[in-house]
Amino acid sequence: MTIDVDESRALRDARALARLSIGVARASTATDVARILLDELTAAMPGASAGVALLDEAEREFELVGVRRTGEHATTFRDRWSFDVASAAHDVVVTGTPVSLSRDEYLARYKERTSIADPETLARYVSIPIMPGMRPIGAAGLSWPHEPNLDAATMAHLQALVDAGAQALGRARLEDAERRTRYLLRAIVDQIPLGLLIMEPDGSRPLYMNQAYTAIFGLAELGQPGDRMTEVLDEAGNPIGRDRRPVIRALHGETVRDQLILIGEPGATRRSVLVNAWPVRDGEERLVAGVATHVDVTSRIDADHARDAFLGVLSHELRTPITSIYAGAELLARRLAGDESNYELASGVADEANRLHRLVENLLVLSRVERGADLHRDDPVLLHHLARRVLAYEAERWPGVRFELEMPPTLPAITGDDSYAEQIVRNLLSNAAKYGPPGGVIRLVLEHEGEHVTIRVLDDGPGFEPGSEERVFELFYRSPTAMRTAPGAGIGLYAVRALAAAMNGRVWARTRPEGGAELGVELPVADAF
Repeated sequence: MTIDVDESRALRDARALARLSIGVARASTATDVARILLDELTAAMPGASAGVALLDEAEREFELVGVRRTGEHATTFRDRWSFDVASAAHDVVVTGTPVSLSRDEYLARYKERTSIADPETLARYVSIPIMPGMRPIGAAGLSWPHEPNLDAATMAHLQALVDAGAQALGRARLEDAERRTRYLLRAIVDQIPLGLLIMEPDGSRPLYMNQAYTAIFGLAELGQPGDRMTEVLDEAGNPIGRDRRPVIRALHGETVRDQLILIGEPGATRRSVLVNAWPVRDGEERLVAGVATHVDVTSRIDADHARDAFLGVLSHELRTPITSIYAGAELLARRLAGDESNYELASGVADEANRLHRLVENLLVLSRVERGADLHRDDPVLLHHLARRVLAYEAERWPGVRFELEMPPTLPAITGDDSYAEQIVRNLLSNAAKYGPPGGVIRLVLEHEGEHVTIRVLDDGPGFEPGSEERVFELFYRSPTAMRTAPGAGIGLYAVRALAAAMNGRVWARTRPEGGAELGVELPVADAF
């Protein structure tokens, strides 16, 4: 008879293990696995309450992922407590061995209550480590209101049930973490204002598109266009075939940088989109995807066009009337040389017209640089007469400043453009006069050094503020001292650098050791090319 009872028990335990194994194999989350495990544990020990807690190592907390009270179906609710709180779960995770405690032993060992067990209603508490591998990842706890019959076979069966669920719990917990990571990553990527497209390595379909991408291209869902097809064109308005789309080129191993495409429905207004694309490879250099980012730059390009149009008006439409005003005021001032009050008025008009004329000339350079126009010139230019003419004019314009010219008897011709060279010298001299000390001396020094001619403008002012030597050639840059000293727009030296670059030259700015500032330009001689 004893053999029949043992066989019946073994068969029952085997069936329970089989049910558990089949159930957890189908479960996809740690909560689902815990529910199945709790059902089998409480079925094996009628009248027991049970719970499953997993350790969150990153947060150093236990999380209760499932609990079943006596006489109830398995329920799931979340509760957490610190790993550092004394608890049966803590002990079995640390030691990797089960604990079995009476009520008095439980209360003596664990002063703080945790939601996995209620010591007020227990007579016996058992905690079993959940070990999918070498280290425990949590604990299964059972409690009874009356002392149970826990013989060796029963404890072995409970341990076998927990061990059968441990692998599934470990797998499910990893999958839960992966799902959370994917969800978090997608939530982050969907908020990025870049349209992101990830394409299968064979180019057959997209692997992922974020919300910004679908908004740019008007797609309803993954890979599905809306009611009307979107055309993709190049900057000239020519259709771009699918094989030449940036992301497809990336699948062929290309890296695409800042390609501007035009998109829109047939017959509708086009939008401008800036695209970058690159191939993605694994550790063995196998192509696994093509990635492309898209930025809608329509408003930026529209603003650039509006700015170019505005600068075009300033630099071209205003050029002729300002030149006429300036020439007329100069002529009028000469005729009124004997009439002091009217002469000063006419001279003032001429000076302001000249200042406006220079601003327009610099804006013309700015406009052409911003539009990407080719400024390069390589005509021969003679600096001797040009330097004397510009220096004489600036000396007349700044009567409180003494200008000096130093240059050898002969200078080779430089390669460039006569008007460029004149504007460079004029801007350098007027900059020195504007920001130099009243009554100071400004020296224009021209020298021939090897295959270059250098133009240096030296003053006896305070020099440049530390760290500003490179920045003075930036567009609209003005140091705090310059802003307090004289009005200006921060365009003149930017134009100097742009024009020097167009003549294959270079510029520099530095504070002289003996005091004062030096602005210089180095230009190639005509026979050096």
